[in-house]
Amino acid sequence: MRHRAVFVLGALTVASVLGIAAACTFPDASYRDPSATLGDDSGDDSGGDAVAPPDDRDGDVDPNGRNEDAATREDGGGRIEDEAGCGANRCDCDQDGVGNNGCPVPDGGSVDCDDFDKLVHPGQGFVGSPWSASSPHLPAGDWNCDGTTTKQYPHSVGSCSGITCGKLEGFLGDPACGDTADYVVCKSAGLGCSEASREQRVQGCR
Repeated sequence: MRHRAVFVLGALTVASVLGIAAACTFPDASYRDPSATLGDDSGDDSGGDAVAPPDDRDGDVDPNGRNEDAATREDGGGRIEDEAGCGANRCDCDQDGVGNNGCPVPDGGSVDCDDFDKLVHPGQGFVGSPWSASSPHLPAGDWNCDGTTTKQYPHSVGSCSGITCGKLEGFLGDPACGDTADYVVCKSAGLGCSEASREQRVQGCR
């Protein structure tokens, strides 16, 4: 009788343990490739290298500049070298619709910071032509007269190399306004960084 009781007790213990194990669930362990691009949930498992998104950490660059078209000298013509070229248009010598400070300015109106150049005026977008050395206005490249030079594209990438892409898109160096230089887009490649594309671009400014 004693042996039967021990056998029954042992069977009940084993059944209890199996029941507890069946009632418990454990999370599946999964491994994420550290080289995968964060935020990419497209479900594409083709294994291709991911092109990195644009990098906008340069404080002198408009993050939306790459989406805009830049004007050129062909669009706005050349400079007027002196007042003799103004003719009767003394208040708006370059005829860009913005008067100079030599004439009365309406309340809240804008003043042209260089009235000898039709491309230089408040509200101007990016210009992909070199700044004229004869312009009296500074800083160079301030086509919209706001007192600062804003560049159209990121710059100073250096190269697409190393363990991680330090800068993900931009000029290798820091070209001056209106200059043409190599522009690269980097991509993550395994645990490193390499070039996805390279082309010649003009650095626009405003």
